Amino acid sequence: MQEVNNINFQNAKECWRYVYNKTKQIIDSLPDSSMKTKVWLQKKAITHVSEVIKVVDNMIANSDYMESVDMKPRKAFARLTTVAIFHDLGRAAEVDTQTGELKKGFDHALASYEMMKDAGIKDADILIPVKYHGCLNLGEALNNDAEYQNLSDEEKKVVLSFSQIIRDADKIANLEEKANYGFKGSLEERDPNLSDKYEISPEVEKSIRAKQQVNNKDRKTRVDAMLRIAGWMFDLNTPFAKQYIRNNKVAERIFEQVDNLMQTAKQKAIEEGNFDQKKYDETSNKLKTLQNCLSDQHPDQHITRKIQSTKLYA
Repeated sequence: MQEVNNINFQNAKECWRYVYNKTKQIIDSLPDSSMKTKVWLQKKAITHVSEVIKVVDNMIANSDYMESVDMKPRKAFARLTTVAIFHDLGRAAEVDTQTGELKKGFDHALASYEMMKDAGIKDADILIPVKYHGCLNLGEALNNDAEYQNLSDEEKKVVLSFSQIIRDADKIANLEEKANYGFKGSLEERDPNLSDKYEISPEVEKSIRAKQQVNNKDRKTRVDAMLRIAGWMFDLNTPFAKQYIRNNKVAERIFEQVDNLMQTAKQKAIEEGNFDQKKYDETSNKLKTLQNCLSDQHPDQHITRKIQSTKLYA
């Protein structure tokens, strides 16, 4: 195991090795009954990071976005790769090693930031984007961050740009996963707080109609949970991300997964003898309206190149 304060953060393999070892320590300490959590952590540590790096590479290569910070793409990609590798490091600390469940109210992004500092990383353009990659309001967060406010104007441009890129890349990677697989293999699949009912909670519906992100505490059903993920599309920062969502019909594919959840809930209700056709139809009609809210996102510019696969760094 690599010692803390001895990481060459410009070396992707070295960074990834550190993150993998940190995650493996937690995985090995979890009880044998927490196999799904172990698999989820390993997936976050490797597969998800790989996808985020792939998106970052294409975001830089497919747009003029980096011109605003006067940084050559190769250097930007090298530093953003470090951000991507470390952004979910705190996921390991998020898991209660006694129960194997997630700690309530735990901020894995802040934990990642603190763990990176402990590892000797000092660069604001790497630390701050990790710290705020999961916040609901990036602008407000940066305005209230003393570390960010103490930077020069040029440094602020880079940090803001990197923060926007990593947040969009993270969202695209997660949205693609849910569009392709739904909740299979995720913690939502076995979350005891989410019901299988074919219902949409009022606050969730209100948020989507207002084209706002859904608050995590408003989720009551698995349909709510998928709509919360779909709501991430309202918080995209870069032209590339918006065009990617549109070109690849991500909203439509997410709602195919919502339909799968509805069909499962319907079948379960029929088997239990409490299926309500009228209520089911009402929810289905609401979902059509909400899908229109999500699909009607206008990109800022046209980008034609598709995301290509890239070699992994592990």
